[in-house]
Amino acid sequence: MSAVRSHNAVPEPRDDSSGGNAQRALRADAEHNRERILNAARELVRRDGIDVPLATIARRAGVGVATLYRRFPTRNDLIAAVYAEQRQRCIDVLHASMRDPDAWRGLCSLISTVCSIQAVDQGFNGILATQLPDAIDAKHDDYLFALDSLDQLVSAAHAQRRLRLGVTGTDVLLIVLANSAVVGGDRRRSLAASRRLVAHLLAGIGAPETLVSLPTEDIVLDDLVRERLG
Repeated sequence: MSAVRSHNAVPEPRDDSSGGNAQRALRADAEHNRERILNAARELVRRDGIDVPLATIARRAGVGVATLYRRFPTRNDLIAAVYAEQRQRCIDVLHASMRDPDAWRGLCSLISTVCSIQAVDQGFNGILATQLPDAIDAKHDDYLFALDSLDQLVSAAHAQRRLRLGVTGTDVLLIVLANSAVVGGDRRRSLAASRRLVAHLLAGIGAPETLVSLPTEDIVLDDLVRERLG
């Protein structure tokens, strides 16, 4: 009589190496698709702005729209991933500016860096133009750290008598918003116009004895700005 297997018996071990390899291959394919989508999105959003159709991004990446949505369920998820590097860069510049013993120099560095990246990247400009009004109204917790740090930097510049009386952190955000108006399709012209505009605006918020020179063509470019100029 044949043996009957108990329901409580422990199954014999199976060689599932093929299944493990298949899972690893699927994960590798998924990561590859994610990178293709991000690369395509970076290129298109930088050139055309944050409203570029997701179907266009999927087509450039060589994947289906369904694949794009599996990796990034919403447009905001995709845009956040595309601009994670720029967001961190802005945070790093903010921290470096706050560490500068010359608060005015730190403030100028912060404004110039953010506005330069904004001038050569339509997507980044679009994010700032749509999100900064809410930041000015302090409606989102995500901005509280940046706003508090900016206020500290402005206060330090006031303490060193380098800012015009009455200038606030909100005024700094308004400079960034004003800069969005000079951003256009030609990145080099946008950058040149941005730097001159920012210089004039910095002169406007600086204390009367604070001198701001208009930029020249030999200014060293930030790495991210150089990358976007191509």
